[in-house]
Amino acid sequence: MVNSQAADREAEPFRSLVLRYRGRTGLTQRELAARMGASRRALQEWEAGVNYPTADRLKALIQVLLEEGGLSVGHAREEAEELWAAVLREALRMHATLDRAWLDALLAEHTPALLPAPDQPRVAP
Repeated sequence: MVNSQAADREAEPFRSLVLRYRGRTGLTQRELAARMGASRRALQEWEAGVNYPTADRLKALIQVLLEEGGLSVGHAREEAEELWAAVLREALRMHATLDRAWLDALLAEHTPALLPAPDQPRVAP
């Protein structure tokens, strides 16, 4: 049996996800669009549910959201996957699957080193 809250979250529309994650960054539509190399109009259409990004634009969106704090620490992978799944579900022309190697590399590059490696002693501040 699937948790109804999890099922609701899985079915959340792409436009809602983009609005929420952009809201976390504090960026305007214009700023986010510029950072990812898209037009403000394109971002407006995504947030209105009128249009959807290509795979390349979706990768750029995920990267900027990760860099700007739009994806939650500890949940960035799930949220990036959720964005991709929403586009696959809603956009008739989108058939590209998420490149897991790309996502792994992106997350590794942006994961803060909050804790020392297991073989290194902790240093008091």
